[in-house]
Amino acid sequence: MGEMKKVALLIETSTSYGRALVKGILQYANFATSWIFYNEPRGLWDTLPELSKQNVDGIIMRDTPKNMLLLKLGIPTIVSIRYKRSIKNVPSILSDSNEIGIMAAKYLQDKGFNHFAFSGFDNMPWSKEREKAFVDTVSPTGDIAVYRNKQKLSDYKELLYLANWLTSLPKPTGLVACNDVRGANVIEACKLAGIKIPQEISILGVNNDDMICEMTHPSLSSISLNIKKGGYEAAKMLDRLMKGELGQKKDIIIKPRNVVSRMSTSIMATTDPDIANALHYIAQNNKKHIQVNDVAINVGINRRSLERRFKQVMNRSIYDEIKRVRIDTIAKMLAATDIQISEIAYKMGFNDTHHISRYFKSVKGVSPLNYRKEHQI
Repeated sequence: MGEMKKVALLIETSTSYGRALVKGILQYANFATSWIFYNEPRGLWDTLPELSKQNVDGIIMRDTPKNMLLLKLGIPTIVSIRYKRSIKNVPSILSDSNEIGIMAAKYLQDKGFNHFAFSGFDNMPWSKEREKAFVDTVSPTGDIAVYRNKQKLSDYKELLYLANWLTSLPKPTGLVACNDVRGANVIEACKLAGIKIPQEISILGVNNDDMICEMTHPSLSSISLNIKKGGYEAAKMLDRLMKGELGQKKDIIIKPRNVVSRMSTSIMATTDPDIANALHYIAQNNKKHIQVNDVAINVGINRRSLERRFKQVMNRSIYDEIKRVRIDTIAKMLAATDIQISEIAYKMGFNDTHHISRYFKSVKGVSPLNYRKEHQI
């Protein structure tokens, strides 16, 4: 295990993000090191004023203004970014906001939306980055409206502004909130404005904070991030920094894993009942090798007619939709479970791992094994 090191954790554990980060840090530390932790659950330096080069070997911390003063000590430090884009010459933990915005856009596009909206924070760089990626992705296929929070307003006045903006949107609209806290705000503003969720506005958050997502009504769909892996990689990097093995700054990038669908997006944005029935049938049979004929028979109309209308409404073929839904199902099983790939192949109706690997790689560009390595810890 080597020399025992003293590490200060200034990570807020009242949020699911902070707790997942700490879990990843501990997973690495318990496996590969002999560290003693000084833990401040609010993530604030104020209660640990004795921090110095003499009694602390490394720090993983939030980027609060007071915490940032600790950088002057010259102690190996990794910073979890919230208020900045990055910190020069200091390894930072950052979310891949560009990929998050793109994943959110594709999720709502796959649901058939032509009207899109984004609600975020004006003073958070990561929110603006998610907004830009989302807007850039959906702009070619539909119209987009953006709302950023009003500064220096009371919570209730802010909710009124948000409710008025939501009322002005065309219906139905697919809306992305920059995180789950903002998503919960949007849901409450919709209630205030009498807007139906998800029939008029479907809402998608980011972070998949279970407490927030399940506490809202309707429950909030959200993008799950591989935060625990970020914590693991941060601890691994800090270990190398404290050993003097890493001289060049290298940021830890937290990737999005998948969308966890809940009631706030439990509808397809189409007024064509036959297309809606087709989409529902495909989703319900995501683990079966269904064919286009099966979909047409279930809907009860001519295959050629259904294929033509489906292409017009969804901008993709029925076969492409079947494949997309099955690939997404496989991806979720790879990222969120420890089920062996051979067992996933069996559950999905493939003869062996070779067939599922070829099928999966044709869309994702990587094998199921490599996808799991990247998205699971």
